[in-house]
Amino acid sequence: MEEYPYRIIVEGEWGPSAPKAIKNKLQIYFQSKKKSSGGDCQVEYNHKSSGRATLCFKSEDVLERVLAQEKHEITVDDAKVKLRLLQCGGNPEETTHEAEVDDIKPASGVSEEGQSGSEAARTEEPAQARAVVLEDVPEKLSREVLGMMVENMCHVKEEDFSLEMIQDINTAILSFSYPSAAAQFLSKCNEPSRFQQYKMRVRVLEPARSVRVENLPPQAVEELLELYFEKENEGGGKVTAIKMFPEEQAAIITFQDPKVTETVQKRKHYICKALVSVYPYHESLGTTLYGKDRPEWKMPEAFTESLQHAVWKFLIQKRQLVAINDQLRPHFCQVELDTANAKFSPLPALLKQKGLTANHIEGWRNNVFHVFRSIAAKYRCFECEVSSSVWKVAEKEVRQAVKEDAILVPDQANGVVAVAGFAKDLDRIQQVVEGIVQQASSHIERERDGISEEILLSPGMYYILQQAGLQNTFAQEYPNLSVTYRTDIQKLVLSGLPAEVFAVKIWVLERQLDMKQRPIE
Repeated sequence: MEEYPYRIIVEGEWGPSAPKAIKNKLQIYFQSKKKSSGGDCQVEYNHKSSGRATLCFKSEDVLERVLAQEKHEITVDDAKVKLRLLQCGGNPEETTHEAEVDDIKPASGVSEEGQSGSEAARTEEPAQARAVVLEDVPEKLSREVLGMMVENMCHVKEEDFSLEMIQDINTAILSFSYPSAAAQFLSKCNEPSRFQQYKMRVRVLEPARSVRVENLPPQAVEELLELYFEKENEGGGKVTAIKMFPEEQAAIITFQDPKVTETVQKRKHYICKALVSVYPYHESLGTTLYGKDRPEWKMPEAFTESLQHAVWKFLIQKRQLVAINDQLRPHFCQVELDTANAKFSPLPALLKQKGLTANHIEGWRNNVFHVFRSIAAKYRCFECEVSSSVWKVAEKEVRQAVKEDAILVPDQANGVVAVAGFAKDLDRIQQVVEGIVQQASSHIERERDGISEEILLSPGMYYILQQAGLQNTFAQEYPNLSVTYRTDIQKLVLSGLPAEVFAVKIWVLERQLDMKQRPIE
């Protein structure tokens, strides 16, 4: 095994599976650059080793890549088995790759910044080795109070560390000027103190493998970024992934070597002659670290939107507010309907979004406006012109027809009745209501303006006119016109509106004039 001098122990609870099968699975996994970031290696394993095997790598670079990967697992008998990497000959409690809070000693001779011991002696530790993550930070804990606690715990001055509060994930990042201060802080976290009362979780911040590049010009496509950030004279290195965010003029660049993320941050970068900003992006946090450049977000202002009065009354009477707010909540908004001017206010959760950007804040109002427009489209109202006298006649029948599907809002001063309800119901309701109102209006008009006229007509002539279509001709056009013949006085009686009576009278007279008459002997 002299060709594979770089050794590490791997442990896993893979059970009593066949040693050969386990050995093959480990060999395949750690030889795969895609799965484990590994490469050329050999596996030493037998059944006496129980849940432990030895990995032997040909290259120290491959070993470092494997150690830098956050987690490792293989599948045994359809179950996921989590793997732990240990330094050869070390105590598992001190050398596990998944370090506890107070475990700041790295495995396999790799220093805190991911370099070999000899390289670490010649170079300064990067900022990440001095950085500590505080998770589950209470909302009530201010930056000032937290900073003062750190000063008291480590006996450091304010200028000896920086504190970045990430409100959207209830996390804070402590970056110390010296690694010894970070180690001291970690050791103090387990001692009884005011700090422990807040029950925050503490861990060392792992080196970032990615950076977020902002203020990109439109010409900065994915291929151009890959070529640029692989230029060694710009501090770059091998790029393994790029995720573009065109709407934010940003991209996340992931490098094969975590050290590259440090070198690219130390330089100014001009892409297509535009100065861009580069910040570390941590996959474990799911966010970018901006340090002193982290923006302080403020809640956007509330705004109002006017609703039709009848629609507003329908929403209140039918208790639609809860359902509307349920639809607005995913968009970090709540609406108040105290008046017909609906008031839209942002929810505190807006500032808790992961990966919050200026676009989320600036676009909140426009987004809510369009969402509410979509919700409001489910409701509709229409107005029907109706006088007070007509409404007295029609109201009872209209309410019976509408039932609980809509509400009626009479406005006698303006001579209209508004009907509001669900849009899906109102097409049907509108046709019914307008029909009832029209019928009531006609009834009142006939009572007020109706006339009655008599035309002298012999029984024989009446019979002839009937055959000519007297009844049928006007029944469809004037359904409410009354046409009767009184045999006792031999007269045709017409009762209806003046225009209707006049039309029938003309028709009768014209037919009489057109007839040729002669006496019968």
